[in-house]
Amino acid sequence: MKQTSSRWFIPLTNLTSTKKRFTIFLKRKLASGLLYNEYCTLVKSPVVDRAYRKYMERMVELGLVKAVGKGRWREFELSV
Repeated sequence: MKQTSSRWFIPLTNLTSTKKRFTIFLKRKLASGLLYNEYCTLVKSPVVDRAYRKYMERMVELGLVKAVGKGRWREFELSV
């Protein structure tokens, strides 16, 4: 892990398996609710929505994911 400007850079290989799964769905920009629904349909035992929001918030803080918008209509896309 190294710091680039004001954010920490963490290689995708260092993410937990759950966070890696979220990055799979971020090949295109998706609304937060659609992203979570798609994740739930493709994963055998998905995390609860609160954990999902915390994971996404953390990945935005780390600079791995870019968040656009607020609340219900927030969209996420990979920033690396």
